[in-house]
Amino acid sequence: MMNILKTTFCDSQSPEYDMVKTHNKAYEERQYSSSIWVSVDTIVDPIISPDSATTKSDENEPCCKLFGYINGQNEGNHRIGMTFPVIEEFVIENGPKGESKKILSFFVRKEFEEKTPLPIDPDIKINQRPSMTVYTMKFGGFANDEKCVKEKEKLMAMLEADGIQVKRDVFYCAIYNTPFKLFNRTNEIWLVKETTDHESKEDHFVKSATLDVAREQ
Repeated sequence: MMNILKTTFCDSQSPEYDMVKTHNKAYEERQYSSSIWVSVDTIVDPIISPDSATTKSDENEPCCKLFGYINGQNEGNHRIGMTFPVIEEFVIENGPKGESKKILSFFVRKEFEEKTPLPIDPDIKINQRPSMTVYTMKFGGFANDEKCVKEKEKLMAMLEADGIQVKRDVFYCAIYNTPFKLFNRTNEIWLVKETTDHESKEDHFVKSATLDVAREQ
């Protein structure tokens, strides 16, 4: 298993973006192009809780599903190859118990964009994600949920001080390193620029429509 993972992480690709502006070297504004991602979502109850009953096995399950998909557990048994960053998206649902959705996503390499292999596992979704403008801030270490929330709050405070409006019902944690890298790790918080046309959550980064539905249209 270790050798498979190490091979998978070689020659990785990343989603394309244009740098719009760097703000006092503290955070960046980027415009990301439309892209294809494979995703698995779970319920976080609540969105962050130090005494949560979630086990390490539960946390690793979505990642294992996506690793299986890119390593051949798909229609056609294609080996797709790893990409970076790995994205954790937190969508605040405000359910009866404060439930929120967390979505783990891998970017699909360019050579598989037009004909993305369909997943065998029904929990894996293929999403066509539109372009978006995000504000990003880097941070180090391993990006657990609690740390992601704290770093998000730091970025949110800077944006508010600068008079910048962002969406408050969703944020992203982007992870750029393999699990084997123990030091000098790179992560980012992404906050989506607020739009003026009151678009819904489904109209920004993670669209709910799957690729096979789009093909039927």
